[in-house]
Amino acid sequence: MDDKKTPGSTAELMHRVKNNFQLVLSLINLQNDFAIGIEPEDANRRLMTRVHSIALVQELLYLNLRSESSGEEAPSVGIRELVEHLSDYCVGIYDPQLRRQQILCNISAVQRLGSHEAIAAALIFNEILLNCALFNSPNPDFQINVESRMEDDTLSIVWTHRNTQCPLVNGVPDNQGLGSLLIENYCAQLGGAVHHENTAGEYIITLKLALLRLVTPAEGE
Repeated sequence: MDDKKTPGSTAELMHRVKNNFQLVLSLINLQNDFAIGIEPEDANRRLMTRVHSIALVQELLYLNLRSESSGEEAPSVGIRELVEHLSDYCVGIYDPQLRRQQILCNISAVQRLGSHEAIAAALIFNEILLNCALFNSPNPDFQINVESRMEDDTLSIVWTHRNTQCPLVNGVPDNQGLGSLLIENYCAQLGGAVHHENTAGEYIITLKLALLRLVTPAEGE
């Protein structure tokens, strides 16, 4: 590392660590507020997945920064790798309620997010996966397909839940809990919106994000 960059890099690292600790504390406080009727063991598992989402982003940022193939000065995280790593972790905790083969990811590897946006996206994706594990088991026919669509100046990340339905009231899930609140808040933080709909045998969540939130791939990617 260039010595001239060390003070700034250290300050940035300290600032990021501080923000992450504040975020974890906020999640703990929120979970305590929504903990009524939830068994302590289940509450702990939910919190584990949320804290892991934040830690995962930092791990991927570090790995991508060290990658010799990365031509970026500022590290970024691929949307696809976020979905895949979060899926692996959630399945590891909730198997057999949710199995890895039930999750299919069809997102381009070049769609990437910076550190701030990646943390918000990771928390959103984690809540969607968490809800799948909590409310769709056991269902051997259940399947999730994740794909992205470029529409004008918007990136849509579509989570299609097959062979299931979600009760909706005025376009939002009935009996909203902490998960729904986090999805909505972090989607708004990314300058986007979330849309819920039921079709024949499917429940679809569409996350619409502004393209300017994406990191432009380095030349040659």
